[in-house]
Amino acid sequence: MWRAAVALAILVSSLSFAAVRSPHKAQSAASAECTGEYRWDIKTLSDDDAGTVNLQPVNAGVADFWDEQKPAGFKSSMRNAPLETTVYRVKAKLKEARWVNEASTPSKKGGDLDIHLVIAALTNESKTMVVEFPFKDCVHASSLLKKRIVRARNSFVKKCKGGEPRTRFHNLSGTATITGVGFYDRPHANGASKYGIELHPVLRFSSSDCQWLD
Repeated sequence: MWRAAVALAILVSSLSFAAVRSPHKAQSAASAECTGEYRWDIKTLSDDDAGTVNLQPVNAGVADFWDEQKPAGFKSSMRNAPLETTVYRVKAKLKEARWVNEASTPSKKGGDLDIHLVIAALTNESKTMVVEFPFKDCVHASSLLKKRIVRARNSFVKKCKGGEPRTRFHNLSGTATITGVGFYDRPHANGASKYGIELHPVLRFSSSDCQWLD
């Protein structure tokens, strides 16, 4: 009897250790259902024109993107220069984030598994924009670019202490330097800039004080 009890205790201990060591759930969805559609190949640097993106970062601020409009000749089926062929480096205040992981239903597709982060201008928090971290299994970019996308998402998850991305928005504090590719999205989400400009995908995330507040 005591042998069975000892064996059970060892098993429970092993499972507990495995749970602690297992990757963050936002990094390892058991069965990724990649439901992203709108300009998805461009959002993830998986399009034919991804090679035209200049990977040398240009310094910018959230206020620079807040009220910038799409160009007159904007085409959703292609990468629109210069914004979508430029990598920007932005220092900003962290506001809130969520993991877009709603399950599919018969009447609605599920979330695209991005981590959706809202940032604000350092000197004017009313000016916000969205930056996004795609899920690795939903990215079909070149191996070098995919590594940068995956590394950026890992950095966000690890550097933001006291919590984790969840389905609903939760508040953050701190500042970060975020490097990502300019992207024209539709202004449809919490914290979007006035005309929907984002950094999507994020290629680098750096912060020394990112903290979940709830």
